[in-house]
Amino acid sequence: MRLSDRLMGAGAVVAGAVIFGATLRFPRLEDGAPGPALFPQILAGLMVVFGALLAFRPERAPAPPAEASAGGDRRRAAVNVALVFGAIVAFMVVAPVAGFLLTTTGILFILMWRLGAAPWRAALAAAGLTLFVYVVFGKVLRVPLPLGWLWF
Repeated sequence: MRLSDRLMGAGAVVAGAVIFGATLRFPRLEDGAPGPALFPQILAGLMVVFGALLAFRPERAPAPPAEASAGGDRRRAAVNVALVFGAIVAFMVVAPVAGFLLTTTGILFILMWRLGAAPWRAALAAAGLTLFVYVVFGKVLRVPLPLGWLWF
């Protein structure tokens, strides 16, 4: 592992701890509903956990030397980046019509499959992640998500 990975991980732990500490002064809601501190605290906790995992990850064997196909790797990476940005635009266009559940599942499946996941794993992960996000944001936090033609 490189020193920069350890430093970035440690930085994420410190930043997450500072953010979490700052949210402790956010106002509380009287009826027991999640207040404005909930989402930043979740993100801060995730920063601490994943930063620690990065900072304290065990050493791995060095990677084999890169082959001469670096140009192909760069092109593939550029296509992947363009695909992610295209997915964002596609979500904005398709979600009001097809709804959050169908659009998100489809986009996540395509992205995961393109980035190397086996099709059955991509499908399971896309469906599971979509349902998780729908429950957390649509049901618990009551964020209005586009329903599309599925509920008409």
